[in-house]
Amino acid sequence: LNGGSDQIVDALAIGPSGSIAFVGSLEGSADLDGECPPNDPCPRSSAGENDAFVAMLASDGKPLWSLRFGDMKEQSAAGVAMDDKDNTTVIGSFKGTIKPGSDLLSSADESTYDMFIARFDPSGNHQASRNFGDGKDQYAQDMVLDNAGNAIVVGYYQGAPDFSTPPNTNCALPSANGAFDIFVVKLGPDLSCL
Repeated sequence: LNGGSDQIVDALAIGPSGSIAFVGSLEGSADLDGECPPNDPCPRSSAGENDAFVAMLASDGKPLWSLRFGDMKEQSAAGVAMDDKDNTTVIGSFKGTIKPGSDLLSSADESTYDMFIARFDPSGNHQASRNFGDGKDQYAQDMVLDNAGNAIVVGYYQGAPDFSTPPNTNCALPSANGAFDIFVVKLGPDLSCL
């Protein structure tokens, strides 16, 4: 990534067209090349501490697009998966606020980590995003997509985060019993809890 500070890649995925998505965190500036939207110029630069990023390469390694999202707090993308149409889903954890597209997501408490999930089309356009948290630390660590495009997300948490979305209101996790408990949750293509 050719930056002067820390850049970390945490996960990658390969789509059916052979395109490669990778995610992680960056501090300072990183040259991800590709197509950068006018409101987020290249090279990518963090707004403060680590920011989350997602980048897409063609099957021949040519940069296609990249996005970074974050504020003065810490943010990191930890997992990525691609569906059969090359749509990309990203998960991670963050403090403060992130804006992976048109949605501004805010953590419940700026001093603790909440989880996020965001979905992008093959050109990097934002499709949907959500965040989950309750003022304790919660971390989304990894994910896969099933054949229907549902996201199965794993991670660990304190407190009792709630993934519920109407009409399904039964996706609240029980209060963590230890320092951290683990979870598995299934979210639909629209990121609603299943």
